[in-house]
Amino acid sequence: MAVPFPPLAELTGPRTLIPKLLNFMKEYHMRTGESKDDHGLQQLLRDIAEGGKNSGALGDILLPEDVVQDAIKAFEEWKKLGRTGMPCSYYSHTHKSYVQAFVGEKHGEDRDYTLELKRTPERTEPSVMQADPRQIKPRPDVGWYVPPLPFGESEPASASQQPVYRVVGDFDGTVHGSEYLVFKKGDMLLRFEVEDGEGWDFGKVVKRGPGSADRGPEQGWYPPSFA
Repeated sequence: MAVPFPPLAELTGPRTLIPKLLNFMKEYHMRTGESKDDHGLQQLLRDIAEGGKNSGALGDILLPEDVVQDAIKAFEEWKKLGRTGMPCSYYSHTHKSYVQAFVGEKHGEDRDYTLELKRTPERTEPSVMQADPRQIKPRPDVGWYVPPLPFGESEPASASQQPVYRVVGDFDGTVHGSEYLVFKKGDMLLRFEVEDGEGWDFGKVVKRGPGSADRGPEQGWYPPSFA
């Protein structure tokens, strides 16, 4: 059984970085959803802590090796327990579409386990179903674990920011389900690097053009040919 970290108020010195590093790894995992990317990020953090070739990646911030290792252990334990609280998309064979939810508690061990799905990440929220973990994907919700860095409207977008595209045609996703976008030609769409394996991309409408009805979810699935 995992030993939980003490409350943040009880952490002192460099150990206050542990929950911050943990949330940083959760945010990265949520956006990429790939174990190989998790391992790459962990190796980068280890390299910084050991004073390797990437030791200057965080500027003047110093990362003790034990702090990095404890944060990685907590992250791996979070994944082992099912990634509780993570925004996710679940493929419903009944509705033939993805449903937006949050991961709840894990039930069972090894390969024979299910995950609760909830409408909100609150622990007291009752689950709406038990889901096959193989049908659950991270749902990118930028800033869920780590708030994005502020930047002025006059500042140029950095290469690390996700691209925004102008929609080239009208699309009404309500005919496919409540988790699909509705937009019109000229709206601005933030595209996430997520696909459902059936030809849909995941994005967020960040700006609507003149005459564009504010309908449908703010973020959801859409045909990639429209942006």
